Amino acid sequence: MWLSLQRKSIEKFLKHHRLLIAGVVVVALLSRLMFVGLLHHPRHGDRAFYYTVAENLVDGRGFEVDYIWNYLSNPERLPHSSNDFWMPMTAVIISLSMFVFGKSLPAALLPSSRDTP
Repeated sequence: MWLSLQRKSIEKFLKHHRLLIAGVVVVALLSRLMFVGLLHHPRHGDRAFYYTVAENLVDGRGFEVDYIWNYLSNPERLPHSSNDFWMPMTAVIISLSMFVFGKSLPAALLPSSRDTP
């Protein structure tokens, strides 16, 4: 009974505030697009690594990087495999977006734009 009352109150709220919710979502997406345009590189850490691997995939170089950021796998040469620590799916998804929309930071952020306002 409690769940049905809660569901009804949520449905009532959504029905009465549909335009307000849509407006908030549109403003959030537009502000995200505006601020993404100010960035030129994903900065450092995981984001930069995935961005670099995605660029290499789009360029046809495969899963490799031109730098050593850890010595867990004791890489002997450059470039070396990018999958010695991180899994490749994030880079694959980013590379698909970059392949369609061009190699740029906004194109790389597009797959995750629904996750964060």
